[in-house]
Amino acid sequence: MGVKRIRGLDDGDSAGLNLGQFEWAPLSVGEGKIVSREAALEALVAGMDDGAFVTGQTSLMITPGHYDFKCSDHLVTNFHAPDSTLMLLVSAYVGSGFTIKEIYEDAQEKGFKFLSYGDVCLFSRPGGRSVTYM
Repeated sequence: MGVKRIRGLDDGDSAGLNLGQFEWAPLSVGEGKIVSREAALEALVAGMDDGAFVTGQTSLMITPGHYDFKCSDHLVTNFHAPDSTLMLLVSAYVGSGFTIKEIYEDAQEKGFKFLSYGDVCLFSRPGGRSVTYM
């Protein structure tokens, strides 16, 4: 969304901060320059409303092998239901170091609780390197 704002594709207001399912790929590069994550985040902050919020919509489907996390070194989440789309997000974040099945089997062996009122899990990938979890 910050890249859309920099490129003037947001109509100058929060109503234009909409991101389609596949828009992230072509917007991050193009027009002869790459927009850094810092510049994209600064553009969002500069356009915050009086309540210090950035609002917008996205229909991104983050799935394993198709999305490269650029702004997050850590993900805090609970253990989701196996058929949840949130599992796709976690699987994409974890990448190839572990399979989500291995992580969930480990959690079951340790007696962790699942779903909304269950235990929390921290996935960490500092600098985009391999994932550790606790």
